[in-house]
Amino acid sequence: MQKPRNKQSRLKKLLILLALLAGLGLIGYACWTFWQQYKTTHNPKPVVTRSVITHSTETPDETKPTEDCSNYKVDGHYPERISIPTIGVDACIERASIDQHGAIAVPDNIYTTAWYVHSELPGQPGLSVIDGHISGFYNKDGVFQHLDQLKPGDAFTVELGSGEVLNYRVKDERSVPLGDAVEVLLAHDPTIESQLNLITCGGEYDKKTKLYDHRIIVSAALVRDDE
Repeated sequence: MQKPRNKQSRLKKLLILLALLAGLGLIGYACWTFWQQYKTTHNPKPVVTRSVITHSTETPDETKPTEDCSNYKVDGHYPERISIPTIGVDACIERASIDQHGAIAVPDNIYTTAWYVHSELPGQPGLSVIDGHISGFYNKDGVFQHLDQLKPGDAFTVELGSGEVLNYRVKDERSVPLGDAVEVLLAHDPTIESQLNLITCGGEYDKKTKLYDHRIIVSAALVRDDE
């Protein structure tokens, strides 16, 4: 008559053990999640990337670079710094190529921007492209968080490595469905000799695809000294 009790006792012990393991697993996951967040938002040595970015990450660094843009130097003809006073942007410009998904790579820090190296250099005839994050995985204050607030006529500047400052004036701001974004981004307005398009994410965030469903695209024209 003792066997049923023994079975119940063993079952009870097994259930307790499983509960303990589940609890330890939850604690471990919580610790790992906290560490990932801390590491992303408290990088002790955030830097501005000098090499061309070819990999886009879902968790870019969310620690503001300690290096001031005045100390960040690039070759004379490359863009070095972008300033958009109306939305509080003053950021370094890195360089980005095509990433692992075949798209334009994004900066590895939410507080920096990146010039697409397969577009024209800012200030030259044709189309230039600069991208930046709207937010990070944990923080919402990416460099282009307020890009959608720019209006036609707003002015901003791009400084080159040579020290030359290029003046731009906004022509258009649009929210474009993700599927149409590349076509719109790379479209050069024939009436603009030297065009610069700024792009960031917009719309709703899809947790399954880990993508925003729209892109905010701002088109601007270079303003010559005699204009």
